[in-house]
Amino acid sequence: MFELAVNISQGRNIELIKLIYARLKSNILDLHSDYYHNRTVVTLVDDQSFNALKNLAEICFSKLSITEHQGIHPKLGVLDVVPFVPLPITKDPDLSSAIKARNMFAQYLAETYNVPVFLYGPEISLPEIRRKAFKERNPDFGPLVPHEQFGSTCVGARSVLVAYNILTSEITINVAKDYCKNLRSDKVRSLAFLVGDFIQFSFNLLNPFVVGPLDVYKRVSEVAQVRQSELVGLIPEKVLTQISQQFWNCLDLSLEKTIEARLSWIGKT
Repeated sequence: MFELAVNISQGRNIELIKLIYARLKSNILDLHSDYYHNRTVVTLVDDQSFNALKNLAEICFSKLSITEHQGIHPKLGVLDVVPFVPLPITKDPDLSSAIKARNMFAQYLAETYNVPVFLYGPEISLPEIRRKAFKERNPDFGPLVPHEQFGSTCVGARSVLVAYNILTSEITINVAKDYCKNLRSDKVRSLAFLVGDFIQFSFNLLNPFVVGPLDVYKRVSEVAQVRQSELVGLIPEKVLTQISQQFWNCLDLSLEKTIEARLSWIGKT
């Protein structure tokens, strides 16, 4: 079994999001949409039959076009990112099954929809793929140029991460971008975005057992006024319980937002 935090390039079409939920609700752990990013993270549980993933792909490729997309988040295609995370969640997972599933699903996408697919994981990171796609690096499957309507898709195999946003004020976008450079490490990826009248620090916490939401919250609060924190998707229970419960509310965390709780709710444990 795998957790899949699938990123699709649409976060404003409410009817489409309702359709995704109606079709996939028995496999959905979480749905998170963002207007400014125009992006939805659909957190699924699936096995190597890929039935839920195939259903989601069919919806995206029948309803969306990258030519119509406007949003602040970096993207390559309508079905933008598909990461395979092995279950159960552990600190040091064996990625062999995830790599096998990644490769099989990437081949399926390319053959079924004629869409270019890039692989990421232990071999190469997702940010590196974004920088090099169609310039220094060819797709691993499918055509060598972006699909006119669908763009391309990145399919990965990775350990669990925590996606986390912090909305701030009293800081400029240029200062925030410079500060993000200081925050980046092998455990943290960070970007800064202008979101309405505020500045958003957007994080991927690559090893949340070591650097978690509270750590980046404290770092950001040193240079800006924190207005709101936001968990994007879910968090492992062991990461949550490492944080004192007194901070959960301001960090947008709870037991109900753990991967393990959602798996038990839909009977996929």
